[in-house]
Amino acid sequence: MKEMPEESKKQEILEKETLQKELLDEDKPFEVRIRKYQEYLRNHQTPYERKLWFRFLRYGRRHGVTFKRQSRFASFIVDFYCPLARLAIEVDGSQHYTPDGRKKDIKRTQIIEADGTWVIRYSNKEVWYNFEGVCLDILKALHERLGNYNFDWMPKAGGKK
Repeated sequence: MKEMPEESKKQEILEKETLQKELLDEDKPFEVRIRKYQEYLRNHQTPYERKLWFRFLRYGRRHGVTFKRQSRFASFIVDFYCPLARLAIEVDGSQHYTPDGRKKDIKRTQIIEADGTWVIRYSNKEVWYNFEGVCLDILKALHERLGNYNFDWMPKAGGKK
């Protein structure tokens, strides 16, 4: 991946600092703060989330399977969610593999799955280096959740995203 220009890095740091202040502003209702955070996450996807979204998940709607980006569950936000299949997809970076990160993920998953939603997780490396395998795994989960639904879309090759 290309290195981000210095000016862009400074702008991104400033945006994150501004967002942090807004999220910690107790004077604003929780609903307002979490919506702002969802918007930020949608506009600042990781390269791995962008790849999964732009080369695969967004094409599901052509086949009646809509995924939403940065969807909310209780006080959590999942990377992708398919309401029809009640399927949440998480793309995990390195912070999820620390002892504290694993504990938080287990708790999040339990809370989300208590509502009948399946949560499947992929590491950034899986999405980057085994993209087609991840896509096939998602299609398999959709088949399990929805039965004989017609899924004939496959990942798009190439592209900048």
